[in-house]
Amino acid sequence: MSPPVPLYYDLKVLNAKMGFVDNTRMETLYLGFPRQHIAGFTVDYTFDNPIGMVAKLETAIEPDRTFPRQSGTASKALDKDYGAGIERYRFDTAEKLAASYAVVLMRPTMLRWLNPTQNFLLVAQWMHTVVPGLSDVEKSDLVEIPGYNEYTVRTHSWKAIGAMTTTYFHGLLAPKLIGAYVSPRSGFLNLGLGIRLYDTWRLNLTAIDFFGADPYQGVGLFRDRDEVNLTAQCQF
Repeated sequence: MSPPVPLYYDLKVLNAKMGFVDNTRMETLYLGFPRQHIAGFTVDYTFDNPIGMVAKLETAIEPDRTFPRQSGTASKALDKDYGAGIERYRFDTAEKLAASYAVVLMRPTMLRWLNPTQNFLLVAQWMHTVVPGLSDVEKSDLVEIPGYNEYTVRTHSWKAIGAMTTTYFHGLLAPKLIGAYVSPRSGFLNLGLGIRLYDTWRLNLTAIDFFGADPYQGVGLFRDRDEVNLTAQCQF
């Protein structure tokens, strides 16, 4: 399911018969879940010794990706539900072509000073997204996330991701570290630890911290997407 986009909202009605509304309070926000069409392919190749690495190329194309607009560019229309003179604020969404590709490199590597018995799996990914045909108005009006007016859509955007994982004590402990940089000035760190309990139970402890000029940063630490969670899994 695609993320929701705002369609329109009604202002708080103080007196329906007289047509009085409160311009500072929202009555109801209506969200839409647009259907997205995605097509792509994946190909990988294994490089033998001395490199010993797997390279993967992933591509995707979205002919009609839906983008929301800034919260200040809503158009007004009469809302007949509350009578004449009551205005409803509508958001005109935009559908644009979006193409993405990612290059992934994976290699098992022995780091004896960190783990003398098991390999580390090292993963690096570079992802690039292109939204062609953006006008100057759309570059300042279309946003990636509804409500965050500064997180505008760019013609070119990219992400760099690195990951490292291994196991200790024959799979009893499985730590992992994931780091990402999201252009232009944000990213996140993900530190996790998997614990095996007997043959059926698995515990996973994860801490995620977003940093930089993230669109959610103003919400506050551990109030946006920052989180610490513990999950339990039973296999039988």
